Amino acid sequence: MKKLFLFTISFIFFLSLLFGEIRSYLPHVVCGGGYSSKISIINLSNRECKIILQFYSEEGENWYVNWDGNSSFRFNLDLLPHEKRDLLIEGSESAIENGWCMVTSTEQCYFTEILYYFSSGIFLDETGFVPLNPEKISYLPVSINSTENEFEGVSILNSLDISQNCYLELFNSEGNLVDSYSFKLLPHTKYLRFISPEIFMNMSENFNGYLKISSDYGVVPLGMEIRDLTMSLLNCTTFIKPLRNENIIFVDSVYGSDFLGDGTIFKPYKTIKKAISRCTSGNLIYLLPGVYSSDTGETFPINMPFCCEVMGSGVDTTFIIGGGILSRKDENVCVKGTEKSFISNLTVVNPEGIGIYSNCGFVVNHCKITSCGKEGIYVEGSGFTIYGCEITGNEIGIRILTDGGLADLGGGCRYSPGGNYIYGNVSCDLIFEGSGILGARFNFWDSEVPVESNSCGEGADIVETGGGHVRY
Repeated sequence: MKKLFLFTISFIFFLSLLFGEIRSYLPHVVCGGGYSSKISIINLSNRECKIILQFYSEEGENWYVNWDGNSSFRFNLDLLPHEKRDLLIEGSESAIENGWCMVTSTEQCYFTEILYYFSSGIFLDETGFVPLNPEKISYLPVSINSTENEFEGVSILNSLDISQNCYLELFNSEGNLVDSYSFKLLPHTKYLRFISPEIFMNMSENFNGYLKISSDYGVVPLGMEIRDLTMSLLNCTTFIKPLRNENIIFVDSVYGSDFLGDGTIFKPYKTIKKAISRCTSGNLIYLLPGVYSSDTGETFPINMPFCCEVMGSGVDTTFIIGGGILSRKDENVCVKGTEKSFISNLTVVNPEGIGIYSNCGFVVNHCKITSCGKEGIYVEGSGFTIYGCEITGNEIGIRILTDGGLADLGGGCRYSPGGNYIYGNVSCDLIFEGSGILGARFNFWDSEVPVESNSCGEGADIVETGGGHVRY
């Protein structure tokens, strides 16, 4: 039965990709009693986007909220290309209401929620976060100091239509298991509790470590840090355990600080720029969910550090958006690759130019490159490798100028497994201007059999102009 359900979930996910539906979740919406939530939406694509926001209460029932004089549990929006829209969700003056929101869109959008807190009409604090997706395993950093009125809670959302078991395991800063706890989550409901000795009897009142959250089919977790009358929301990690590790540098565009941070999970930096300045060979820069742009302090292009990896928390929650002039090319570029460096698990957007530029041994894996005004990926030089990526919605998907034996999109000289989705780009999906044979096997295109052409401009899958050949 469990295998059948997992197959059904996978099939539904495949259908959502097929019909262009993207779904994510805002797990903590609060209004009333001094709180209000502002949801901001930006259409990142060059196409019109239809959006549905559906609100649920903590108990999983339809939740009627107020926006722009209308009360409903469901709002339908139409956004023009690159349009931004704000929704201010308000409640009554006395009662605090708590719930969550499911967001469905037909195009790639960027969502943020800012939670405001007022007392007697006086603004006290705000905190923000981005939509999240269900994870079977995730990790939440825990830092509690009860003597200074610092506490931490956890919100866990079951967004599915079926009940599932959830398991909490508390580890200390050395990675040793302290205690565990399990419970059942009903469909569309949310678990909201403080992390305290009431749940974990073996933990101390002052505690540093992390919480491992696992479930049968996937839940949406979010941490909450309470300090006196203010509250901050904490992101979980999905690939990295949040232990103190000198080889991992954490970055958080929402909660981090380049001035007060030290690169640990408890005090992350705010910008990739700051993390790169502290990075040495072999380091991993881990980007927590958020948007990384000039508005959050980034300087473009982002020059990848030598022999390091920049890893995001997922393509639906981690965005690098922007571009700057790469002097030697006189091109507007978002990310520039460096020898023996990697970028993974995030989305790259540059409406004014090139998404990723590489002239060296650079690896791109499990990324989404979309809505770029020129090429999504521009390659010249040797050693470029890409696999498990989605390149769509750009003027040109990928431009390869180097010889085929020096780059690999799948089944080529550098053992790339392929698995790229290269489709829906305006002029063409791949243009190969080099000589020799370029490996581009095991990938997915607009057509079951890729459409080839000698010119880029008619939406062809593969264009060959330099005398070389693309092997697919």
